[in-house]
Amino acid sequence: MSLPPPSPPRDIRLDFIRGLALLVIFVNHMPNNAGQFFTLSRYGWSDAAEVFVFCSGFVSARVFGQAFARSGLWPGTARVLQRCVQIYAAHLGLFGALALSCLIGNALFPPHDYIQQLNIRFFFEQTHEALPALVTLRYLPNGIDILPMYLVLLLWTPVFWALSELSRALAVAASLALYLATYRFNLELSAEPATTRGWFFNPFAWQLVFFGGYLLGAGWIRIRLRQRWPLRLSLALVLLAAPFAHEALLRPFAWMAGLHELIEPWYDKTRLGPLRLLHFAALGYLVASWLARSGAWLERPLARQIRMLGQQSLAIFALGLLLSRMGGMLLDQTGHSWLPLLAVNVGGLALLLGLGQLLAWLDGKPWKHPARMQPARLAGSFFDLDTFRRACLRPLALVLMLLPLAATPFLLPKKPAPPSASEEPWLGAEPTLDVPTHDLRAAADRPRPVPGTRGAPGRLARLGLDH
Repeated sequence: MSLPPPSPPRDIRLDFIRGLALLVIFVNHMPNNAGQFFTLSRYGWSDAAEVFVFCSGFVSARVFGQAFARSGLWPGTARVLQRCVQIYAAHLGLFGALALSCLIGNALFPPHDYIQQLNIRFFFEQTHEALPALVTLRYLPNGIDILPMYLVLLLWTPVFWALSELSRALAVAASLALYLATYRFNLELSAEPATTRGWFFNPFAWQLVFFGGYLLGAGWIRIRLRQRWPLRLSLALVLLAAPFAHEALLRPFAWMAGLHELIEPWYDKTRLGPLRLLHFAALGYLVASWLARSGAWLERPLARQIRMLGQQSLAIFALGLLLSRMGGMLLDQTGHSWLPLLAVNVGGLALLLGLGQLLAWLDGKPWKHPARMQPARLAGSFFDLDTFRRACLRPLALVLMLLPLAATPFLLPKKPAPPSASEEPWLGAEPTLDVPTHDLRAAADRPRPVPGTRGAPGRLARLGLDH
């Protein structure tokens, strides 16, 4: 019986790059954030989105490719579907959290309209139509549609692997053909029922980056790093793209502005223009060659924290988008001068690094490990500092830290108390009809009509209600 192939070791360089891309995504998705001008994505044709998708494809080859090779197509497909369910739930949860944050922002910080800023007014005004479309991925607001694109790419992974079992060249040709068909047949998916807007990340085109990472992660192709002519060519392409990228300040001459308008459709983000592919390939080759020189610095404390972000990419991505919206609200209140910009950006990055450590600690399931018992120390005096700290200060600190958690139920809405007898609206109230009291008593003493008989003329007069 043949043994299953061993799982490849985790690539810490990939975790670092993916964690760095998640930090850049947090900065770039913050509304009206001048901090994005300090990221490399503003000075090139590609950005952190390509890095995120490429690394996801690379990891998919390591994880799902091994599942296919070890257990076969159908068990491996079940593993892929399990991950798809997680991504689908994360997408719906992220949308709900962002929608709630917009509602809270509108209530706390008028006259800012954060619902309009996120372009989700359709969801609140036509919920009966938007909710089914959201669940079926036919309604994707801009800014949070990268997870549905990733979900579609994962669904295509078993098909890609099955084609590779016939021929790896066939699988690569299918990916290239689908990319070209995106332009030839205008392939796209609907992102809003009320308009003709399509998905911002077109999966028919972006699958080329994903399965490109899959090729490298599966080891189907090998790239020789640190060769002179590829390094020079990649560096020249990256430098050439800088003046023709997003920032108009980098184009000091009029002819450069005209050339920018001419080539802008060629690095379109929605359909992954060819210039974006070339720029990302060149930038990736430079970064990979640089990382191949020495990896000792990846063990430094800050690098380890960034690697933790890459290892918890799904949760950090969702939390990063939510924090970026909150950071934008803070900037709207504090102003966009350099000091609030520095505080919000640095504070948000530090919070993400802390959340990465927390998620890594939770991923280790610390509740399954026995507590570290320290040997009891005989105290020579009651006022021994070490003994006092262990016996009193540490438990007291833990209790104080857990008090907000214990107080959570008291913050929930309370059940309203039933009205007292004196507050009953029908007790002690004056008659609402402008009818004399003696007429009402007289009417009560008169015999009532027999049920089923028709009313006679003058009944209101007999009842005394004709006043």
